[in-house]
Amino acid sequence: MKISLVKINANNWRKALGLSITPQQQALSQIASNVQSIAEAYVDTNLVPYLILPAECNDPEPKHAPVGFAVIEITDDGIGFLLRLMIDQRYQRQGFGKAAIDEIIRRLKLNPNVQRIASSHRSENKPMASLLNKAGFVPWDVSHWSVKPDGEVYVTLPD
Repeated sequence: MKISLVKINANNWRKALGLSITPQQQALSQIASNVQSIAEAYVDTNLVPYLILPAECNDPEPKHAPVGFAVIEITDDGIGFLLRLMIDQRYQRQGFGKAAIDEIIRRLKLNPNVQRIASSHRSENKPMASLLNKAGFVPWDVSHWSVKPDGEVYVTLPD
């Protein structure tokens, strides 16, 4: 499956607001809202939000509705972190999440500032755990440098 990632900007950010997850996913109280994710990316320059579009569309103002969105972070210590991944409920279980993760990994590997690729998810978020596992992520012990919130699972790609 082919997807494109288009940076969210002042002209296209509203497209992400029309995306929604299932009621079961909404019940996972730790999942950030689309508005919260975009607002955080607006104030934190280390965060880069993307619309996820089907096929190969690199138009900064895409005509097609996005199927989801993602937020990545490049930390000062060289970690490319998939912070958020959201696929609209209408497009889930169609391969868009896996395709988006694969494209994010590809882009992060091209960034010379990225030494490690990582992500995290709530322990109860089984779909995200499965996607990350299929993409090759393995458990990552961050206890030596971070206070891990209860229920948060950190994963990384092996070196």
